[in-house]
Amino acid sequence: MAVVSLFLAFAPGIANAQNADAAKKVAAELQAEQNPKKKMGIYLQLLDAISDYDSVQTERYAKEAHQLALTLKDKKSDAEVYRQQGLMYKEFSNFPKALQLLNSALQLAQAVNDGILVGDIYNNISNVYVDTKNNQLADVYIDKALRAYQAENSEADIAMIYANMGSNNSRRGDYPKAIEYLLKSLAIRERLHNDKGIGSVAFNITLPYKFLKRYDEALKYNQLAIEKFTLLKNEGQLATAFAVRGSILRSLKKYDEAISYINKALPLFEKYKNNAGIRNANDNIGLLYAEKMDFTNALKHFQISKQVSVRLNDSYGIVSANVNIAQTALDKNDLPTMAAALDEAEPLAKKYDFKEDRAELYKLRMLYAIATSNQKAANQTFDQYLGLRDSLASTDVNKSISEMQTRYETEKKDAQIKLNLLQLNNQELSIQQKQSRLDKQDQALLINQLELKNQHQQIANQVLDNRQKAQSITYLKKQSRVQELELANQKLKIRQRNSVIAAIIILILAAVVLAYAYYRRYKLRQEARLQAEIYKQQEIETRSLFEGEQKERIRIARDLHDSIGQLLSVVKMNLSNLGSQHQEDPNLMHTIGLVDQTITEVRHISHNLIPEELNFGLFSALEDLAAKVSKAGSTQVVLDVPDEVRAHQFEKSNELSIYRIVQEALSNIVKHAQASVIELTVTQRPNVIIIAIKDNGSGFDIEQIKNSKGIGWKNIAARVNLLDGNLQVRSEKLTGTQIEITIPG
Repeated sequence: MAVVSLFLAFAPGIANAQNADAAKKVAAELQAEQNPKKKMGIYLQLLDAISDYDSVQTERYAKEAHQLALTLKDKKSDAEVYRQQGLMYKEFSNFPKALQLLNSALQLAQAVNDGILVGDIYNNISNVYVDTKNNQLADVYIDKALRAYQAENSEADIAMIYANMGSNNSRRGDYPKAIEYLLKSLAIRERLHNDKGIGSVAFNITLPYKFLKRYDEALKYNQLAIEKFTLLKNEGQLATAFAVRGSILRSLKKYDEAISYINKALPLFEKYKNNAGIRNANDNIGLLYAEKMDFTNALKHFQISKQVSVRLNDSYGIVSANVNIAQTALDKNDLPTMAAALDEAEPLAKKYDFKEDRAELYKLRMLYAIATSNQKAANQTFDQYLGLRDSLASTDVNKSISEMQTRYETEKKDAQIKLNLLQLNNQELSIQQKQSRLDKQDQALLINQLELKNQHQQIANQVLDNRQKAQSITYLKKQSRVQELELANQKLKIRQRNSVIAAIIILILAAVVLAYAYYRRYKLRQEARLQAEIYKQQEIETRSLFEGEQKERIRIARDLHDSIGQLLSVVKMNLSNLGSQHQEDPNLMHTIGLVDQTITEVRHISHNLIPEELNFGLFSALEDLAAKVSKAGSTQVVLDVPDEVRAHQFEKSNELSIYRIVQEALSNIVKHAQASVIELTVTQRPNVIIIAIKDNGSGFDIEQIKNSKGIGWKNIAARVNLLDGNLQVRSEKLTGTQIEITIPG
């Protein structure tokens, strides 16, 4: 059977289609760009995108780019233009023109001393010599490229050259050397974390390992390639990797797994319209089915392969598919299908001189003649086959390991064919001998038939006895079955009763658990209500205590002012009258001074109990308080109250509480903070009044508030709580303190 290669390249048509889309965008940018230097860069992008497939546009843009490079005196860009032209002629197999242009590019690159570009051009020239099968010059120029990149210490380019060296040696069949270079490339690309390069090299390493039949290593690197192509979402190369894995598994005779991987590749080839991939995948699936002796499915896939080759007008593909169809049809003993395939393939193979396929076709035609007992045709085609095979053997062709294996299988088949011919020549003699034996066998058969009749009668009697025994056994089995059913019914009743009892127990336990949970919940709810009521009573008592305190302060302040204050004023008047009569009496004058001092002290006590400034509003009282603190020492209090806040009306009891809160806070700052400035700000937000007090003092650890033995902070917190407000204190040592009091407004 014809051997079909599984080593497919990613379809050029896919890349070309992608490049064409990119080229349209770059061409539009080129038309819009006015800056000459930027325009030169766009020309190079455009040439890189189209040089693989559009020779006309490449020549057009290259001509324009050469003119612009000349104007700009940009030799490096001019060298790159020549390089792209050379690559275009290489793609279209005009190798002399490609070499001429690449050498022009090389001279310019060497003139500007650009080592990387020189290395690129050496590599391109090497690839041209690879295409022309000039291995010696290909190696010379790829070595030059490697030295150029090494001089520039460009690891990515060095890795690329090692990969190319590996591929070149793989093509020549020097697989150990190919693996050596490819592993060097892989090590560099793994160090650079170049996933695309890792995938490409891993794929290429797979092939020499497969040819060397080191299948474990081949599968290992193929898996690495699949992982990287999957990561990069490169479905074209992923399809090729799947197909190669199928080939390796086929070599390991893991046919089902091999078919599964080629079936993974096939939809991707179809998605990207990679007809060569579709054809080869179907060929290889057919070969796998043939090795599994499933000739029907094998023929189905070979027919699909032929249809694709016809669409591509690929004569070699048509011949190859027909060779596979003919061999499979022979294995299936479908001689009409085999004859049709041979009739279609033979003229094409002769027209295009496909010598190896012609040899295969002669061999199949000979097998067809043997199968149809046409000895003359078999001898004739066998002579033609031997003559063509001898001419093929005289040709010096560099064969790969897989081709050597094919030759080995071919020689085995040739030996089998010779044996078949000898057998065909001896068939006529053996037929006569067989006929004589058949006559004797007929006589023996008559005797055997008579003996068999007697045996049949004996057997019939035995069958009758057996039937009676079988009926007895059947009756006993029925009785046993009835007893088993009754026993099963009793067990079922017992299980049902146990299930009911278990269900009742579970329901009782569930009821107990639910009752306990309900009781627990009810108890917790009652405790929560009791605790809430206690908190409420404590709050009412505290509020009442503060309200009583404030009322008592107001009463005491009024009594001091209206009663004692008035009496002291009368005493002072009387003493003043006496003083006018006894001006020389020092005791009297001293007494008048003590009375003045007492009046001042009474006023101060009365003011502390209820500031008189509150009669003019909270904010006037705060202004007075700020002024007194500023006047009393080195600490300045800055008060900021917007007009819209001043218009807000507080309840009288709340005004006194707010005043006391601010008074206590300012007092603490003056005593302990060592601040030079205190900022007192009152702002209003929806439904709340915010009083912010900020100083630039030494600050303190706010955790000390909880452990404070004084009553200052406790009074502030209690008053804020009575106002249903919120108190926040932020402070750090050496950064000052900020107090923010939020009160419902």
